[in-house]
This record gives sequence, C-alpha cells and structure tokens, in this order.
Amino acid sequence: MNYNKLTEQLKVYEEKRADLINQFKELIDEIGSFIEREYNIRPNANKFADWFINNHTSIFKKKRRVPFRLTREYIFEFCSEYQKELAETALSQKIPTHIYSTSENTYRDKVEKVFEEYIPKMEAKVETYTLLKLITDASHILFYEELPDKIDKLVINEFDAKRESIRYLFYQVYLLNKTKKIKRLIVDYLLKKFDALSNNETETLLKKLSNKPQHFDKVK
Repeated sequence: MNYNKLTEQLKVYEEKRADLINQFKELIDEIGSFIEREYNIRPNANKFADWFINNHTSIFKKKRRVPFRLTREYIFEFCSEYQKELAETALSQKIPTHIYSTSENTYRDKVEKVFEEYIPKMEAKVETYTLLKLITDASHILFYEELPDKIDKLVINEFDAKRESIRYLFYQVYLLNKTKKIKRLIVDYLLKKFDALSNNETETLLKKLSNKPQHFDKVK
C-alpha cells in the first residue's frame, strides 16, 4: 500500500470535513435562533459533521466540479434526530457532560496520529474512507463515552489486517482516555465492527487488548 497516497487522501477527507463544519457554522449564524426556538437545542458542529458523513456518505465521497453547498434542510434533519436523541438520553438520566464542547477536535487529532503511526505497521489493505470512519468512531467513543449510533460491520476484505493488529491499534486509542468504561466500549466496538474479531469472547478480548503483535517490531 502507498501510505503517502493514503495520507494525502485522508488529508482531502479532513479538508472536506473542515469545509462542512465551516459551512454549518455559517448557516447556524443565520438560523441559530430559529433552531433554538423550534428544537430547543444548540447543535454541535463536530457532531453534525460526523452525522452527515454517516448518513450522507455518497454526497461526502462524491467528486464534484462545483463545490458542495450545505443547505438548511440537512441541518433541520440533523436537529430533528438530535432532539430525539437528547430526549431519550434525558429519560435514561445519562445526559452527556460534553454536549456543547468543541474540544472533541483534540481527541480527533490524537486518534489521527495513532492511525498514522500504526496503520503502516499493520500492513493493512483498507480504503481511505473506511479509515476516516474508524477515526470518527474512535473519536466519538473517547469524547462522548458511548458507542456511535450506527456501527456497520467490516468484513475481512474491507479491512484486511491481522486480528491482533486491529486489536492493538484500538488499544492505542484506549490509551488516549484510559478508563475502565472506555476500555469496555472499545472492546464492544471491536466485536460489533470487525468481522475478524466477532467470534472473540468479551472477557478474552479485554485481557488480550494490550498484547503487542510480534511483527510490529519488524516493520520500519
């Protein structure tokens, strides 16, 4: 795999995500008071970007001659779903403590650095967009201390790497917010996300999470 090309592709996706966030902020300046009055929420730009990537993948990935312009309809759709999510969260008495914070980017930057360091060591065959989604999911887990709403399982040919390498990659993610809750969430995510790990027992994976693959030391 050409990792220089992969890094460039990831950079393009991050630029698209940043542009999406900027367009969101511009529109919020215009319609923010309406949204607060209509939906009784203050939507988070990073959470919107992750939601958009998850729910409108084809639009986000598509190459365009004319730059994509975000419309109010997408924000209203997000706010409607976000409002329901917050209502359900409040009912279960699990109100997120970071719901309006912008420091989620700090975790995202750290997760990206982990992937940049360890993906080459894994000698993995994986599409750039798949990596972007994994980075987004990992950042969500660390920041919100919950699993993403939507987890699509990756079959082996979508992320072709050794099982112990996948496990150790996410152990490095766990070290960014080292709590028992995050460790359990990381393991639950691995079992739901990766077909290659789905046959593992939860407790077994918890114990083996920190085991470093032997071939990592051989890769430069």
